[in-house]
Amino acid sequence: YASYRLQGIYDLQLRENIKFAQILNYRSEFGDTKNYFIFSKSTLSAKISDLFSVALNYYVDYANKPAADKTSTDKILAFSLVADF
Repeated sequence: YASYRLQGIYDLQLRENIKFAQILNYRSEFGDTKNYFIFSKSTLSAKISDLFSVALNYYVDYANKPAADKTSTDKILAFSLVADF
């Protein structure tokens, strides 16, 4: 099926070594606009050295018509060590 996606990206430098980022996207079919998906990722990251950063991520993945016996929203909280090169 043919679909479209709208996406917004926001970045904010809170301090010299701390950054907030937000990604939000909406996807739907052209033929059935009542079938849609929403995805969000919020990240707070801090640079801890020249090579490494740490990040706290919160993901929300929503489907308004989930598969049978599935929930409509998945939520994940993740902590990451990131190599910056």
